[in-house]
Amino acid sequence: MKSRHSATHRFIATGLFDGLNSFSEIEARISAQPGNNERGDSLRCANYATFGTV
Repeated sequence: MKSRHSATHRFIATGLFDGLNSFSEIEARISAQPGNNERGDSLRCANYATFGTV
C-alpha cells in the first residue's frame, strides 16, 4: 500500500514506529518531536497507519 503522507518515509527511517507496544509509547514519541510541524506530521502518519490496517 502506498503511503498517504509524504513524511511517512522520513519517520520510518528515524525509527519512530519501531518496537511499539502501546499507545502511550507512540504518544510519548510524537510528543518528543522537535516542533509543531513534526508532531503534527508524525501524528497524521500514525493515524493513517492505524486506520489503514483496522
